[in-house]
Amino acid sequence: PRSTLFPYTTLFRSQAFPALLRAKRVVVFGDERQFSNVKSMQASNVRNATYLTHLEAYFRRNISEAADRIERLKQFDVKKSVLDFFKLIANVEIMLKKHFRGYQELISFSSEQFYGGQLQAIKIRARPLTEVIRFKVLEHDGRTEKHRNSNSLEAEFILNELRQMIDEGDEASVGIITPFREQQEALSRLLLNDAYADKFIRILRLKIMTFDTCQGEERDLIIYSLAATRSHDALNYVFPISLDQEEKDRIEEALKVQRLNVGFSRAKEGMLFVLSKPPEEYRGSIGLAIRHFQTVWIGQTA
Repeated sequence: PRSTLFPYTTLFRSQAFPALLRAKRVVVFGDERQFSNVKSMQASNVRNATYLTHLEAYFRRNISEAADRIERLKQFDVKKSVLDFFKLIANVEIMLKKHFRGYQELISFSSEQFYGGQLQAIKIRARPLTEVIRFKVLEHDGRTEKHRNSNSLEAEFILNELRQMIDEGDEASVGIITPFREQQEALSRLLLNDAYADKFIRILRLKIMTFDTCQGEERDLIIYSLAATRSHDALNYVFPISLDQEEKDRIEEALKVQRLNVGFSRAKEGMLFVLSKPPEEYRGSIGLAIRHFQTVWIGQTA
């Protein structure tokens, strides 16, 4: 073909190179602020370092010892994507700024923190912001959970919320996103064994996800169950402590940073935050995200 197009996230470089060698022109679509190939991110650091050391030794011995070329050689790190590789040699680089999924308020955190405020939402909001961004802060009763990173109080509230949607004839699609697999499993047990379970799936197209498994998904309403309480909060193991540029650029922190961008860009019509402590008590970057949406809500409804 005269040109070859492919999304970098679906291919290993070993699979991509044969196609690249046969193309006269190459167009690579990708987003370094969303998840790249999971298997490459999970590759052994020790094995990767050994591979790079051998590669550099061969390169110095047989090709060149020029510092700039050695620096570019580092792009052959297995944890880097085809997109990273081609950014060094691209003739043209274009940012796609139009956002078609949700309203400006819903994409505002990602736009501000990851895209320099450049994302332009195409959808025009005709609904009150009080219906688009909502917060429910529960008075946690201090109950002891069977699984450490689960929160049955939040799960029960979400169950009642979904039942109410069904009873009122609301057919908006719903996704639930939580940081913890334990809470995902707790939500699944409760909701999918409920008398309304068939309606949740058939009418609301319910999907229960973690921040790691929601890429590529979208729903009218996204419900966030963060599970953290005043007595137990493990969110800073899941998300970065801060979102300064140095933190964003560190390879070992990339997955934590990407979780925020992916997780808070799934909603089409609305977000509901189900929290077990006030927004101001959340720490780190997840606290920054929660308070961002709270500020948007307050600023637009004041």
